[in-house]
Amino acid sequence: CMAGNISILQNQIGYPVEKEICSGPSTSFSCNTASMNYQWKVNTGNDFVNISDGAYYTGASTNNLALSGIPSSFYGYQYECITDTDTSDVYKLVFSNVWTGAVNSTWENGANWSCGNLPDANTDAIVNSGSVVLNSNVTVRILYLANCVTFSVNPRYTLTINH
Repeated sequence: CMAGNISILQNQIGYPVEKEICSGPSTSFSCNTASMNYQWKVNTGNDFVNISDGAYYTGASTNNLALSGIPSSFYGYQYECITDTDTSDVYKLVFSNVWTGAVNSTWENGANWSCGNLPDANTDAIVNSGSVVLNSNVTVRILYLANCVTFSVNPRYTLTINH
């Protein structure tokens, strides 16, 4: 097999900075503007609204917003920090899970995935190498298969790709 090409595009003004994470774990965003006042906002699809500390967020009025236990249904949520003098970059949540094949070729074994669990309907599943055998009905957001990957769906089962 021949290796494919990959292109890396630098961030352009107005485009969100993507933050790839596994669902559930914690992550954070930083506002690098020196200020006395900070307010983090989230855009869930309509417009940016203020965030308050709560179940998923801490530090909503500081320069560092911590996210914890974020479900994969937050895929695509955008975050920004407003200060009295500036607005931060816009950060976009992206949930991805990379196939490692560490144990065997069975899709349904969470130990074969970088996040330690299975990709779901809001997760980008990435398979860069190896063989994968699907033995159940599965829905993922996106499935990336690299050149030379062997991917099989056993009879009676369906793979649904949402995007």
